[in-house]
Amino acid sequence: MKKYKDVDPEEYRRLKEQAGKKKDKKDDEEDEELNTLKNELSEKEKRLARAERVEKRAMVKEFAIDKDVNPRLLARLINVDDIELDEDGEPENLDELFEELEEEFPEYLGEQDDDDEDEEDEDEEQVKTKKKKKSTYKPGSRQKNNKKTKKEDRKAKGAERAKQRHKKEEDK
Repeated sequence: MKKYKDVDPEEYRRLKEQAGKKKDKKDDEEDEELNTLKNELSEKEKRLARAERVEKRAMVKEFAIDKDVNPRLLARLINVDDIELDEDGEPENLDELFEELEEEFPEYLGEQDDDDEDEEDEDEEQVKTKKKKKSTYKPGSRQKNNKKTKKEDRKAKGAERAKQRHKKEEDK
């Protein structure tokens, strides 16, 4: 023990405790930094998942418009978590999910299978075709102050001019 001859054991313990405290402080700082990074990562993952759900819901609504179905109804009936996306971000199984819902709720999504009276079915089909109005974008159509311009009846306008001409000829 010649090499420890000039070392004071109390001083050694004190220095060892200080070194241990410094190491603990460094570990605590690293743990805090690690925890903040984990929290940031989990927040970003939540935002990403939320954005993906919004994107899937928009895809469902677009699909519903293409199939002539109420988009809000279909967006509520289809679970967006069940939709699988391919590498390009396009839905893979949206058709299958729609077919399942169509089989389960034909009165809302598909045609009804009533064979009782063909006349009533034909009338209903005519009403459905009348109700289905294809919407197209018309600039300014949703603004409050825009009045729809009425087309003038050319025949009536011509008849009015002829009456005015004949009145002038009679006056002379």
